[in-house]
Amino acid sequence: MAADILDQIHTEHELVQNLFKEILQTSTGSVKTREKLFTELKKNLIPHMKSEEELFYPLLKEHRHTKEMSLEALEEHHVAEMVLSELDRMAPSDENWNAKIKVLSELIEHHIEEEESEVFKGARDIIPQKLEPLLNQFVEKENALKSQL
Repeated sequence: MAADILDQIHTEHELVQNLFKEILQTSTGSVKTREKLFTELKKNLIPHMKSEEELFYPLLKEHRHTKEMSLEALEEHHVAEMVLSELDRMAPSDENWNAKIKVLSELIEHHIEEEESEVFKGARDIIPQKLEPLLNQFVEKENALKSQL
């Protein structure tokens, strides 16, 4: 198991990045594969974002050094959720589906880069004593959300 919440978040980022790579390698005709991979992506990405929003970012918003980056990360989550919702309403064979998933992938990649550099550093500086205890809450929250999908 991860040592703290930042290790867990990093591990989940790698999983999501790999799912995006797999999805982007599919062709328009690979409808079943796209559906399967997109379902797996949502099953991992949505609970991850919601758990960060409810448990991780509120702690960082309390501090002036990390407030702005927390607000930006929350907005990136919001945009990602909108794009996920749009993709959900589209057929994977739609000619725009691949372009939209690519844009979502790029948004998430940007978010991960900022989160793992700036946000993680801020968390280590500001709430180091809370990182380990947060891990269990984070995993429990994600598991509860995954069971609802």
